[in-house]
Amino acid sequence: PIQYGLLRQLMQCAKDIHVTITIDKRENLMVCEGMQELFYMSKKTIRTLSEIAVSSGIDILPPRQLSHGEKSRFHKSKRLQWLEQNLFRSQAKPYYGQVQDIFMYNLPDPRGEFRFIAGEIKRLVREEGCRYQEIAIVCGDVEQYGNYVQEIFGSYEIPFFLDKKNKITYHPFTEMIKSMLLAVEKEFSYETVMAYLRCGLSGILREDIDLLENYLLANRIRRLKNWKKKWVREKGVNSPEELARVNAVRERVQDQFAPLYEASRHQTCTVKHFTEALYHAIVNLNIQHKLQRRSLELEAGGNQALAREYAQIYKIVMDLLDKLFQLLAEEEMEIREYRSILEAGFEASSVGMIPPGFDRVLVGDIERTRLPDIKVLFFAGVNDGLIPKATSQGGLISQQEREVFAAYGMELAPGVREKSFNQRFYLYLNLTKPSQRLYISWVRMNGEGKEARKSYLVGTIRKMFPKISVTYLENPLDMQQPATIKSSQNLWIEGLKKAKEGELSSRFLSLYRCYQNNEHWAKKAKEFLDAAFFTYEKQCMSRSITRELYGTVLENSVTRLERFAACAYAHFMAYGIGLKERELGEFAPVDLGNLFHQALERYSLKVEEKGCQWCDVPVELREQMAEEAITETVEEAGYVLYQDARTAYTVKRLERILKRTIEIIGVQISKSRFSPEGYEVSFSFAEDMESVNFRLGEEEKMRLRGRIDRMDTRREENQVYVKVVDYKSGNTQFQLLSLYHGLQLQLVVYLNAAVEILKKKYPAKDIQPAGMFYYHIDDPVIEIKGNPSEAEIKEKVFEQLKLNGIGIDSGDGSVSKKAQTATREEFDLLTKFARTKIKNIGKEIYQGDISINPYALKEKTGCDYCPFHSICGFDGRVFGYHYRHLADMKEKDMILEKMRKEVE
Repeated sequence: PIQYGLLRQLMQCAKDIHVTITIDKRENLMVCEGMQELFYMSKKTIRTLSEIAVSSGIDILPPRQLSHGEKSRFHKSKRLQWLEQNLFRSQAKPYYGQVQDIFMYNLPDPRGEFRFIAGEIKRLVREEGCRYQEIAIVCGDVEQYGNYVQEIFGSYEIPFFLDKKNKITYHPFTEMIKSMLLAVEKEFSYETVMAYLRCGLSGILREDIDLLENYLLANRIRRLKNWKKKWVREKGVNSPEELARVNAVRERVQDQFAPLYEASRHQTCTVKHFTEALYHAIVNLNIQHKLQRRSLELEAGGNQALAREYAQIYKIVMDLLDKLFQLLAEEEMEIREYRSILEAGFEASSVGMIPPGFDRVLVGDIERTRLPDIKVLFFAGVNDGLIPKATSQGGLISQQEREVFAAYGMELAPGVREKSFNQRFYLYLNLTKPSQRLYISWVRMNGEGKEARKSYLVGTIRKMFPKISVTYLENPLDMQQPATIKSSQNLWIEGLKKAKEGELSSRFLSLYRCYQNNEHWAKKAKEFLDAAFFTYEKQCMSRSITRELYGTVLENSVTRLERFAACAYAHFMAYGIGLKERELGEFAPVDLGNLFHQALERYSLKVEEKGCQWCDVPVELREQMAEEAITETVEEAGYVLYQDARTAYTVKRLERILKRTIEIIGVQISKSRFSPEGYEVSFSFAEDMESVNFRLGEEEKMRLRGRIDRMDTRREENQVYVKVVDYKSGNTQFQLLSLYHGLQLQLVVYLNAAVEILKKKYPAKDIQPAGMFYYHIDDPVIEIKGNPSEAEIKEKVFEQLKLNGIGIDSGDGSVSKKAQTATREEFDLLTKFARTKIKNIGKEIYQGDISINPYALKEKTGCDYCPFHSICGFDGRVFGYHYRHLADMKEKDMILEKMRKEVE
């Protein structure tokens, strides 16, 4: 209730200072001109005001009869005046005239919406003489649309001020504090330490941080105890100097964490300990000076908003620490609880910005932003859920109970009804602000790619202005002329795509001339052109560069030749430049294969030491030697295997699979007509072996190196038959077609080397190749029906693990039925073909071939597991890039005939 005397004073003051008061009896509403407030009053109060006005000689005019003369801000727009007088009135009259000042646009998504807005602002400024400060943009959620504004308006060179409070939660300074606390809490885990260093406030050079990260990953350094010792392992660094740099960085990081680490070691940790330690760490790092310097750099670069944020953040954080100290100084808690409290404080803190005074577009929220006198308003994102904002319904207190509490003078938070009134009030304030133009836009799809519905406000305004039209835009760029060079990049790219197809538009040619005449953008325009019309051409190095890279003698494994056969460029990356993937101190599948090989090698040596054969070793002795081989192998790599439970389980799996493998190999040897001749037979340094030494030119040579996992022999009178077995942890299958294309040369090279080794060992014997096979190291899962015996189960497992490859004897019980057979003449052909293929590959390497030419065979390609795919940029859509489609021949005779022709 308003006292009668107070109302009389109010009316008299309004008369004295010439303020217009509009009283709407039907809506119980009073509006004071120049004030951004609406007063809802009871009918009795409105009648009292009217009586006072009449007795005071004050004229009362109905709202629709208010005169708008030349001094009115709406004198140039009758439509906006009509909007102000009728918006949200229960009996608003429609405006049947043509609407020239209010525009409605339906756009595909928020990005397209703000591209349209930016283009229209540029047009208004250039063609209609508007100033940026006379234009404003409001939306329902400035947090959601703020990123689009910063990105798009920057490219359109539109100065703007984003009116919002920025949270300090993700600022580098607060992130640094959270990472420090978390690092101490997690005992210097890799993730927390790197999060701290990547904040950029530690004072450590980025190159040193990268070097440290490589070392941490390569050596799997995860705990504080590993940081206290001097690092001596050279894994992850290239020289002793780099190792010294890494240790220097380690000491600096420890010094920076020293105050906080010491505080966490108190028997009774309190907030006082943690806060003081954090303060000392911040002072030691000279954070205040670093933030001030960064603020000046941003200000010099024109980023005023971010510069002010950096200028304020230090005081905000220090004030928060002061409050913690004052309120909870003697409170005992763990560092985890302290970190949670501090993070909650960061969440509640924000940085507000004062609008700068220069000419700029104001972008804000309908509730927070107070618009000055503006001529043009863009109301963006007029979609359901944003206008009005979605609010949680219901609550503990009903509306009727709220009215009872209000009658007793109790103040409550706004309810659903009050929020609804406030929403309408804010909408009225914003929509009636522009004096010349109003743009209303909404989208069909939100930023998450989901369908979005228009707000009820669109229907309200269209009902008020029946002749207003809605413009539906699919691509906002189609209806706009280029605004700036930077913002025209999308138009330029679209034009380039059409130009590549033979269509040249006048707009594209104009943009091309504009780019060419701009000193800064001419180079970028050429890069765009080169990219659009790029054609890949085969590349080769000169012979001199090739000699510098590879020398005159290629000493390499067969894997290198297979890599070149798969893709010349991948070979160049790996063996020419020497690029390697980052070393990770973790247990990978390839490491499991290495452990299998090492354990099998140790077991083989133990069998030889005992003077036994694989198939004759007693079960108890076999189990004992297998466990010893596993223990010795694991001890060598134990620092990796026991770092977590997952890899620790690998030890048990390794033991199980190795015992199964030893048993199966023993069974295979017993069922085969062959017996082991040697294990892990190396030919890496054999310079007198013809099978692994090749002359490629007058000066160039190639020497292959390798190690045969197992070499088996069978003696018959004057002949010795030899077969080689290679252990594979992966499911590798021998294919004659892959051998023809140079993708599987390993077994043939091993077989040739084995034949030559045995010729030297048995000079009086006729050494003949008998087979080359892969053995898949595995513990297979088999399907069984009924209730089979243990022997039947073992037989099925044995069948799954038989050798696969190619051999002369089809009756070998250790060889899979799927294995191929070959005659002696065919083995001779394979031997000759492999030598020819290897020699040709070596010559191509010395010819400097580094072309990007991955193969494609059936469903496999050279890019499937290539680590250099992101470097080469191979793209089948670009002219010149294409796979080498290798011939797919299914018949063995056809493949052998092809080999015979190439050998001849």
